[in-house]
Amino acid sequence: MASFRPRQFSVVVIGASTGGPAALRTVLGGLPAEFPVPVVVVQHMPPGFTRSLAARLDELGPLRVKEAQDGDTLRPGVALLAPGDYHLIIEAHGTVRLSSDPPECGVRPSVNVTLASAARRYGAGTLGVILTGMGTDGTRGAGAVKAAGGVILAEAESTCVVFGMPRSVMEAGYADDMIPLHGMAAAISRLCRTSRPVLEARYG
Repeated sequence: MASFRPRQFSVVVIGASTGGPAALRTVLGGLPAEFPVPVVVVQHMPPGFTRSLAARLDELGPLRVKEAQDGDTLRPGVALLAPGDYHLIIEAHGTVRLSSDPPECGVRPSVNVTLASAARRYGAGTLGVILTGMGTDGTRGAGAVKAAGGVILAEAESTCVVFGMPRSVMEAGYADDMIPLHGMAAAISRLCRTSRPVLEARYG
């Protein structure tokens, strides 16, 4: 982490699978109320479960967490959770498009799809975070973020329930740092502290 200075980030994309809900509670619950960067979360879950997860995470505060809807726009202070069975794609002006395109790495939503769309939209302004999970989803997307000049943090093996997704990203050479779960929110906040919030939309 010492080799990375804070920069202007436009989006933080967090991906998780097995063990993810508890990890997300730790990370999202540790971000400050004034966190200046929009957050997108991709958690491998079937339809019907992501809405209740968003509600539980929303109760943590200080960030608002909501299940993403087609046409939502990214904004600071809000974490959008990809709904089960839909890929979340970030398009122009930070608008969210939900897609029923085929699963990737056997899953939908796929972290790869969201990270790759963030890299296309925001380039070096993308911060990707890969948390505990089985399989390799997130590796292709992390590669797209790195190719665009962005930064990738991955959860350290010592705190992972399953060291699959972070291991894959690490072994591909895409992880800029491996962070224990209890330090992830602080690492994200430190990297994003110079970012300026840009309000693009309001939700009811």
